Amino acid sequence: MNYTDSRCFVDTNIFLYSLDEDSPKKQKRAWEFIEILWRSGNGLLSFQVLFEVQAALLNKFADKIDGVKRKEIAEDLSTWPTYSPTRKSFLKAIDLQQQHMLSWWDSLIVVSAIEGKATYLLTEDLNSGQCFQTVTVINPFLI
Repeated sequence: MNYTDSRCFVDTNIFLYSLDEDSPKKQKRAWEFIEILWRSGNGLLSFQVLFEVQAALLNKFADKIDGVKRKEIAEDLSTWPTYSPTRKSFLKAIDLQQQHMLSWWDSLIVVSAIEGKATYLLTEDLNSGQCFQTVTVINPFLI
């Protein structure tokens, strides 16, 4: 099955692995998905993902990625279709977090994927195959 033929919400960890030279297998796999989704236009992210990527670049990758490259990455990611959660999204995330015992940040990601009309949520942080309403979680490192 080609998951990238459908709208895919890409979680922060996938973008971070694409930059992580310490995990070459995951880096390669992350890039494969990101490139396909970029070319097809089927990728989706949220402002939360943009913020989390920048935070990681400032912390985890600070010694490897300078300010110029950080800005380049931000500009590239900001061209992706981006879902902006609403006040109702916030309240839905609270319900989802309680119902499924998710972390707060994961519940926001799941709600953004649902409301952004994604079919799949690419992440390493949730159980691959798990379904949340209309969204199925896929761990791209397991397929």
